[in-house]
Amino acid sequence: MAKNNFQIAEMLTYEQVFSGKPLSTANYVQKIGRMKVLILCSYFVNLDILSLQKDPLKFVYDFFVKENQDFADKFASLLLAKFGSQVGSTPFSTLNFINEIALYYIIEVALTASDSNGQEIEIIAEDQIEFMRMFLAVNSIIVNRQESLYQNKMDNIADAIPIMTACQIADYDYSQQNLIEVCLAQLFKCVYFFQFSEKELPIHLQLFNKNYGVNSWKDYIRCLCSLIIPTIKDNIGGYIVIPSDIEDYEQVVTIFDNLSCKKFDADEDYDFINLRQHPLYKMQDGSYMILSKLFLIEKLYKGLYFEFKEINDSLVGQEMYIKNLRSFIGEKFSEEYLCNYILNKCFPKRFVKKSGADFRAEGIKNSEPDYYVRNKNKVFLFECKDALFSSAIKISYDTQKVTEEIQRKLFFTIEKGKEKRKAIRQLLFNSHRLIQGSIIDDDIKKDFVRIYPIIVTHDRAFSAPGTNWIVNKWFEQELQSNYSDVKKYISPITIINIDAFILSFLHLQSRRFVLEHKIEEFSSLLKNDKELGQKSFVDYFHGQLFDKGLDFDKQLEDLKCLTL
Repeated sequence: MAKNNFQIAEMLTYEQVFSGKPLSTANYVQKIGRMKVLILCSYFVNLDILSLQKDPLKFVYDFFVKENQDFADKFASLLLAKFGSQVGSTPFSTLNFINEIALYYIIEVALTASDSNGQEIEIIAEDQIEFMRMFLAVNSIIVNRQESLYQNKMDNIADAIPIMTACQIADYDYSQQNLIEVCLAQLFKCVYFFQFSEKELPIHLQLFNKNYGVNSWKDYIRCLCSLIIPTIKDNIGGYIVIPSDIEDYEQVVTIFDNLSCKKFDADEDYDFINLRQHPLYKMQDGSYMILSKLFLIEKLYKGLYFEFKEINDSLVGQEMYIKNLRSFIGEKFSEEYLCNYILNKCFPKRFVKKSGADFRAEGIKNSEPDYYVRNKNKVFLFECKDALFSSAIKISYDTQKVTEEIQRKLFFTIEKGKEKRKAIRQLLFNSHRLIQGSIIDDDIKKDFVRIYPIIVTHDRAFSAPGTNWIVNKWFEQELQSNYSDVKKYISPITIINIDAFILSFLHLQSRRFVLEHKIEEFSSLLKNDKELGQKSFVDYFHGQLFDKGLDFDKQLEDLKCLTL
């Protein structure tokens, strides 16, 4: 749908397809049967969403059995009537009737339910209709929450973009992700986290290996990748069967058993943490249902924090216990070890490069840049932030709460009555120091310098459409008020997720992709196309990468060699 010329992904709802009042999700689960609901959810979650959006009618007729032909015809007709101009037009259609949040919510309800139908798995025609009732009823709840946003004034871009951001950020972390790209980025970060842990968390790593029955983290990665990579490359469906005759069968089964749901916590779970930790459901020995391919892939790296946290909690009172593990990993690994390595790789050796540690060694210890790169008179200033977007706020559909969360994480906070600079103000402060000569780089010609301020994020939520626009609104205000001396030298702030650097480092390093050109192109487009304010730089950059053609197989082989 379009709201004042801004496109919103629209979902089908219960009221558009069915009459009468829907049951609760728990009652639908009881009516259909727990196992059958999990099987149907697994089928939906593991669909290729982009292909589905391009040809939803094919899905309709592939999914419904012959006995439901009349309903399939009705469903297809409704899609054509409502979305006819979009069907088949583009993989990024605004049609979005398969909503991942709804599916994950249903899975969690099913996992907490008792099963009145035991282990019955044969799905009959009636089950398909009841499942669609349940699924579309949850869609309706989400749409009602979204609609409350649209009651706000949207007369201009300043009103509209924060509303669009609050709407889209809820499921941005799950939607329109290329699983091969996710796998590459997760694998790369996984390898470097384990290498970091060998030095900084050796006891935690030993206990991790023991929990999974492996001799080293390389065995863990090898076992996981041997089944995950074929699953996504060959677009295998929602099941993994481990051949009983493979080498290290018991080791592989131990790993996958640990990834499978056992006792499920029924407490409120805003970010599907339970499902993220256990994205498989064990059917029988060596046979597993994939509840989420995305979450399974993310177990390579993203899920490691939860594993290491459990280990750390078991070490309370011992010398190796770390009081705030999240901060330790965020600062020491994500913001320093990983960012330094990746950013160093992204630029040619001839460029001047300095890390935060290099600046501290030079005596600059107050809000020093996290990373600095210079090519002649072009300077890239980086702030690396492993901040997490609040899960409860992400799904609040509340413009004020979402905007305030972005402000807290990227602009400033008040702590003990004092204002603490975050990324936006740190970048401006360091740009000012560079122009004034406090940051010393003897070869720079300050009168001709061009500064590109970049926030490197680790949480994908900060790349949601509109976030870059919101951040630059504050940036411009701060520039006018407190840093007018910097204005003629500096470009707008660009938010870039660390995964974008990982996937493109060969292109950036060789200068086949010139980062400053892409930033300038995007900034120019934002000025001339107000609707593009919905788009993030990462999404724009992603499209440019596909135009150039990424050699995923080669990158995958390069990364796999690191684990041998």
